[in-house]
Amino acid sequence: MTLKRRKVLWAIGWLGLAAIFWLSLAPLPEGTLAVPGSDKLAHFLAWAGVSLWFLLLVRQRQQHKLWVLAFVLTDGLIEVVQSFTAYRSGDWLDFAANSSGILAAWWGLPVAMTLPPVVRLFLLPAKPSTRRNR
Repeated sequence: MTLKRRKVLWAIGWLGLAAIFWLSLAPLPEGTLAVPGSDKLAHFLAWAGVSLWFLLLVRQRQQHKLWVLAFVLTDGLIEVVQSFTAYRSGDWLDFAANSSGILAAWWGLPVAMTLPPVVRLFLLPAKPSTRRNR
C-alpha cells in the first residue's frame, strides 16, 4: 500500500472518529429517534465501524488491544462529558452499546481479514509484487 493511500485511509478514520464526537456531543433536534432503542443500534454500528477501520489499518497485531482499550476509554469519556452538558446526558446503556461495537469489531477482525479482494485493495496492505524489475 502506498504511503499516500495509507495517509488517506488514516484521515478517513480520524474523520469518522470526529463525526462520532460531534454526533455524541452536539444537541439533538427533537424527534430524531422514531424507533425506541434505535439509538443503541446506531451507537453499536458507529463504534464497530470506526474501530474495525482503525484495527484494519494498524499493522502490529500487538497494538490491537491498546487501540481497543483507547476506544473504550474514549467512549467512556464521551459519556462522562455528555453528563456535564445541559442538552445531553451520559447513559450506561450507550456506553454498553458503544463498547459492544468496539469488542465486536475486535473479535470480528479475523473475519474482516478474509474480505473479498476488491475490499482488501482499499483497506489492507498490498502484497509484495511478484514481478521482477527489468
